[in-house]
Amino acid sequence: MQLAGNIGDLGLGEILQILSFSQKSGTLALKSRKRSGAMIFKDGKISKAYTSAIKEGVGEVLLKGGAITAEVLEAAKASQSAKGYIANLGQVFMSEFSVNPEHVEEATKKLIEKTVYSFFFWTDGSFVFELTEPEENPETIKADQLQFTLEDGLNPQFLAMEGSRLFDEFVMKGGKPGDPSEYEETEPVPTPTQEPTPKTEEGVNKEASAPVPSKVFAEGTDELPFLSGDFLKELESEGLIDLEEGGEADERIEESKGLTLLKEMLEELSRPLTMSEIVLLILRFTSEIMARAVVFSIRKDNIVGGGQYGIELNEGNADMRIRKMKIPINEPSILTEAIEARRTLVKPIEPGKWNDYIIERLGGTHPTEAFLSPVMVRGNAIIIIYADNIPGNEKIDDISSLEIFLAQTGMALERLMLQEEINK
Repeated sequence: MQLAGNIGDLGLGEILQILSFSQKSGTLALKSRKRSGAMIFKDGKISKAYTSAIKEGVGEVLLKGGAITAEVLEAAKASQSAKGYIANLGQVFMSEFSVNPEHVEEATKKLIEKTVYSFFFWTDGSFVFELTEPEENPETIKADQLQFTLEDGLNPQFLAMEGSRLFDEFVMKGGKPGDPSEYEETEPVPTPTQEPTPKTEEGVNKEASAPVPSKVFAEGTDELPFLSGDFLKELESEGLIDLEEGGEADERIEESKGLTLLKEMLEELSRPLTMSEIVLLILRFTSEIMARAVVFSIRKDNIVGGGQYGIELNEGNADMRIRKMKIPINEPSILTEAIEARRTLVKPIEPGKWNDYIIERLGGTHPTEAFLSPVMVRGNAIIIIYADNIPGNEKIDDISSLEIFLAQTGMALERLMLQEEINK
């Protein structure tokens, strides 16, 4: 379930806006001229970001800012390794070395922001978004460049606006890759000094390893000194700004089937629409990806048929038959399974009273697998989409763009309901 395309066709700002509004979890991988990077999303927020162009992790940033010593950094890495990478380095700092959790979070935010902003200077290349739930295990923790995950995550919309601003500011100044930075000769913010940590027989005195607050914070502020700089200056001075003038551009990748349609349909969805118009948009989008679909609405104790496309019957009117469908919401069926799961399902239809009823009412042919997706508004499913590939009966793939669109329709329906409440 991938959403793939080229950065030149769909800018990073647009990508971040789409993923933010969809509130999906997954990984956005980027490639551009021998560089690679990724952003990890959790419910639409960025919880982690890394790139091959930045070699620092949270430990190095804490060390640079004076929140830990080099001795603490090495001791934490050794402890993490000895315990089999059951925790990331940020957690080890906090649990074993009494490092202030706020400092770890701020250092992580700093790295995520710098990484995301640097991506805005990748003006060509490709992106792939995988709809997956982020997970941590010893293998992924060991390979984790950042070494900490933000629980709440950062707002992609804010990062998109700021990243676009930094890019525009750089271009307006006439900046070009390879130019010497006007900031490189400025005096750096001095790193706070720390007294050496006294050693014990084990090599590190963990109780003494946590820095004294007065030596971590700059006088009169509540921030670590390295978090108060200008990002544009920093990106330039660290060589992270590159407008792709050097090197050979990557080959373009094949765009996801639904990506172009997603861009068009999201634009339509941004206009004020009625419930019927939103349902028609859903059917139009689904028709580009699967052979047939039905939109069901949820009314009190029943799931009832609404709009459809692609349903062919040997006799009778398909629209009329769909509108007469009624499935109890408190009895098991593939529709109620998706509603209870509160997420998209792609799976075969198992035998059962109401599943058999659904297949019969849709023409009698048993699909290889079916697509079910509830549209959630204020935490409740108000409509559910059923789709399959009858009559060809191929397996279902390339649904990432449809999932993202359906998440956006939930927001459009919520706006519509709010407007109706105001007008009452």
